[in-house]
Amino acid sequence: LPIHRQLPIPFGEPYRMFNKISIETTSWCNRSCHFCPISVTPRKPGLTVLEEGGELEHDALLKLAAELGELDYRGRVHLFLFNEPLLDKRMPNIVGIFRRAAPRAVLYLSTNGDPLETSAGYARARDCLLAGCNGLNVNAYDDEKQAARFEEIVERLRADSGARLLVRKYSQPRWNTCHLGVTRMYGHLYKVNEVIDNKWG
Repeated sequence: LPIHRQLPIPFGEPYRMFNKISIETTSWCNRSCHFCPISVTPRKPGLTVLEEGGELEHDALLKLAAELGELDYRGRVHLFLFNEPLLDKRMPNIVGIFRRAAPRAVLYLSTNGDPLETSAGYARARDCLLAGCNGLNVNAYDDEKQAARFEEIVERLRADSGARLLVRKYSQPRWNTCHLGVTRMYGHLYKVNEVIDNKWG
């Protein structure tokens, strides 16, 4: 195994390092999609298990970034989970923290796209790309009209940040590149009452 994929353990063989981590920096989302756990337990600003105000503490973010840096981490860092990352006003700064601490990590955001249709949300996404975000995926959940609007916004973001559009559907960003893409989610989602397996079992 490459050295950055090994961690020493005192009385055993090296084991494979994880290659993906998700960090939910804020607990709030502006949507309540039927396929997401948030639709069952809606979150609102100020009502959260993270801390009062719904944001992961700055010191915790610094600690996570520093620990990834100590590991010479080269995997993916998803700065989202069950939330809308572009609602976190600190996101460009957070991207910068992780970029400086783990320069070869792949920093990735996935958004429902709604914030991009506001000037503040657009500026936040652009600043994230300029701060070192390697990938921004915009999910269109509503219809083709929404997807077309998002395509235009992504093209503007590309021009404003120098990012590259995804060349193929499943193209993966790398630590030294930046990719933008729009995923058309409408028509591909499960029915509301359909029972599906998920990562929680």
